[in-house]
Amino acid sequence: MTRLVFVHGRAQQGKDPVELLRQWVDALTEGLGATNVPPAVVAATMPYYGDVLADWVGRESPRLVTYGAPADADEAPDAAPRDPELSTLAAELIRDLEVELGLTYDDVTAGLPDGEAVTRGPVNWAWVQATLAALDRRVPAAGRGFLRFVADVEAYLRAPYVGPDIRQIVAEPLTQAAAEREPVVVVAHSLGSVPAYELLRELGTTIEVPLFVTVGSALGFATIQRHLRPPALARPAGVAHWLNVYDPRDPVTLRPPGRAVGFPGVDRHLRVANPHRDPHGIVGYLGHPEVALLIGRHLGPAA
Repeated sequence: MTRLVFVHGRAQQGKDPVELLRQWVDALTEGLGATNVPPAVVAATMPYYGDVLADWVGRESPRLVTYGAPADADEAPDAAPRDPELSTLAAELIRDLEVELGLTYDDVTAGLPDGEAVTRGPVNWAWVQATLAALDRRVPAAGRGFLRFVADVEAYLRAPYVGPDIRQIVAEPLTQAAAEREPVVVVAHSLGSVPAYELLRELGTTIEVPLFVTVGSALGFATIQRHLRPPALARPAGVAHWLNVYDPRDPVTLRPPGRAVGFPGVDRHLRVANPHRDPHGIVGYLGHPEVALLIGRHLGPAA
C-alpha cells in the first residue's frame, strides 16, 4: 500500500504530535469527502520536530538574527539605543521579499511620514520596517510573522545541528518506506518542504515517490535555494510528479509560478484561494477539494 507522510512547517512547538496529525488528516478528509478517503490517509504519519526547532531558535536566533539587539555590556547605561542588526542571511531574505513582491521605493515608503527619507536596503533597519509594513498592507499582520519565519530559516540553515537534527527526524518514515520498498506520497508545508526536499534528493532512486506535494513552500526563496544540499533546485530522482500548491496572498510563497527558471523541477504549480483566515494555513490548503483530489488519486481507492 502507498504510504502518506506529512511534513509540518514552522511554529508548531508545544503541540501534541498526535493532535497535529489529526488536524492534517481531518483537513484532507474534508477535502476528499467522507466516502472517498483511501486507507493511506487514515494511516498517515508525521515526524514531529516542532519543539526541536523552537528550542534551537530560542537559543540561537538572538545571535543569528538580532532584531531589537540590546546594547553591548560595555556601553554606558544611558547610551542611545542602537538600531537592530541583521545577519547577512536574514538581510538576504528581506531582500528576497522586496524583489519577489515587486516592491518599489514608493511602495515601501508609502507608510512613512511625509518627507521622511530612508536609505534603501536591508542593512537599514528603518527600510526593513517599512518593507514589512508594505507586506502588512498586502497581507494583514504578515510582516511580524515574516520576521519569525526569517529567524526559523536562519536557525535551520545556519545554527549548529539544527538542520541535521530536523532532517534526522523527518528521514525516519522516508527511509523506512525505502527499506520496505513501499511507495510514499510526501506532503510538506512551509519550512518543512526544505528538509523534505533535501532528503528526497539524498535518497534518489532508492525511494519511490509517486507524488511530492509542497504547500505554501519556502523553496521559492532564492536565498534558501543557495543553501540547499545540493544547491541546484531540481526534481528529486525518486519523485515521479512534483505538485506545488500556493496562494498568492501567502507571504512564504514568493516565487511567481510562471518563473520556472527560479523554481525548477516542479511539474505543476496549482494556485488556490486558501479559505482559512491565514492564507499560509495548512488546514485551508489540504481541505481545498482540488488539492485533496490530486493527493487522493495517488493513494489508491477509498476503503
